[in-house]
Amino acid sequence: MIGHDRTGVQPGEGIVARFGAVAAAIGPGPDAFTDPLLDLLAEPAAPVELLWSVAALVASRRPDVPPFVLLVGDREDRRVVRYGTARVLFDGAEPGSGDVWTWREDPVPAGTHTVALTVVDGPVTPHPHTNLRDGTSRGTGLVLQVDGGGPRVPTPPTKPAPPRSPGAQPVASQAGFAPVTPAHPLDEPTPALGRGAPVPAPPISEVVPGDTVVLAADLLALESADGRRIPLDRDYVIGRNPRQDPSVTAGSASPVRVPEDDNLVSRVHAFVDVRGDAVVVRDSASANGTFFARPGDREWTRIGREPVQLALGWSIRIGRQVYTVVGKDSG
Repeated sequence: MIGHDRTGVQPGEGIVARFGAVAAAIGPGPDAFTDPLLDLLAEPAAPVELLWSVAALVASRRPDVPPFVLLVGDREDRRVVRYGTARVLFDGAEPGSGDVWTWREDPVPAGTHTVALTVVDGPVTPHPHTNLRDGTSRGTGLVLQVDGGGPRVPTPPTKPAPPRSPGAQPVASQAGFAPVTPAHPLDEPTPALGRGAPVPAPPISEVVPGDTVVLAADLLALESADGRRIPLDRDYVIGRNPRQDPSVTAGSASPVRVPEDDNLVSRVHAFVDVRGDAVVVRDSASANGTFFARPGDREWTRIGREPVQLALGWSIRIGRQVYTVVGKDSG
């Protein structure tokens, strides 16, 4: 796992990226390679499966593949993969390259404190006022602080969830997280928003100006219908091509790509802002709108000019994709 210290960006023409424990530097090149590569890196996957997917992408795009270098894996087994003229430095020392026809894979040596990834020659000098936490930015290299490896720290056992009262409906349940009871009890069955098989969207009601509520402090994530979770610890841009938004390019927000073939989702569709214990969603003046629903609602409410704060159990709909606010039990 990459440490919590600064992840400096080396300025230049290229793309640098960080998605959790995955980091990359990509040289200038065609979008037909760079965009699908970034999509692969942003999707959660086992390191070996990720590298096989990248290898297939390289094979399908040759010879129009720019130099790139990837850092993948966990603290027990991290690897750096280099393609073309891309370089890596472990604590300032560059391993030998040799005569490589395709790409080179290097394990991160035990005890390493910094890993520098770059696609240009010379020293790797990050700008002192940069710190890429997640997402993409312009640049030709990254300098990352990493832990030094070694045995994993045992995870404390999960505290059992307290008993639920009869009739309480859990919003979400995954390994390690206790079920969450909706903010408003359900008087009768309602369609499960964002859970299980796709559900037709309920009728849309008129905009409710200023209809907001403060988010509970035990918020964990937005969860999509397929079970993927977006941790609500940073700002996000959601859309069909959210990487084009300036806040993503600058590294102050992370992209959430919603692939849809029927043009219901705009390139930059909505923004999710984390403000302390509150999560605020706002529409970007998209063509088809962003909608929200409370637990028990049978209709979606379109978000107007004013942003809306979400509470546990609330859902938002963007195109056909539904995300539900879920959290772990605080008792």
